[in-house]
Amino acid sequence: MATFATLKRKVANRLGRTDNATDNTIRDNSIKDAADQIYQETKWSWTLKTATLTVSSGTADLPTDYNPSFGLDYAVYEVSGDANDKPYIRVDVRDLDLYSSSDRVYAITYSDTSDVYVFTSNQTTDTVKIYYHYLPAELSADADVCIVPDPMAVTYLAAAMWWLAKERDEDNYDRFYAKYSERLAKMISNDKSFNTLRRNLSSKIDSGGGESTLATQR
Repeated sequence: MATFATLKRKVANRLGRTDNATDNTIRDNSIKDAADQIYQETKWSWTLKTATLTVSSGTADLPTDYNPSFGLDYAVYEVSGDANDKPYIRVDVRDLDLYSSSDRVYAITYSDTSDVYVFTSNQTTDTVKIYYHYLPAELSADADVCIVPDPMAVTYLAAAMWWLAKERDEDNYDRFYAKYSERLAKMISNDKSFNTLRRNLSSKIDSGGGESTLATQR
């Protein structure tokens, strides 16, 4: 991981410049855009978070940092003690009424009034633990930390974006994008190898409630 200031220096070096301490709109925006693109490339283990939703009148707002590109990895009503937890199953919003209250199903909708994604359930009230992938806040201050594990992946992609935006130089864009692609492939491979996410379905999952995506995903 690297700070915004470090990424500015790394990108400036790849551009043959030494003005990394000076604000440069195209360079700095390229770094921000590069980080954002990487967050969207796949379901990274390091963007997985948990939260607890309180369903009221059948709905609960999802966290403001929720990444809608990937939906929820898992949603469950956790039962205390040794009883089985009750997993939620995602369905089409038009099908919610087809299920009885003994089933726990949900859809994800969007409220343009509140500008937030909404967990919409067939349960009137409930407490739901969710696993979701989040979008980190955009880099702003020099001390802000980019959570991408490989700073050079961000560096190469930002440099590629700079060459295309600033100079319209497709040759240099392709050259740096190829380097980025190599780093991206290695990051994805490492993430799958060292951060396998599994859930023990035989412990506290209600056998009638469905399967956790965390059980099968790498």
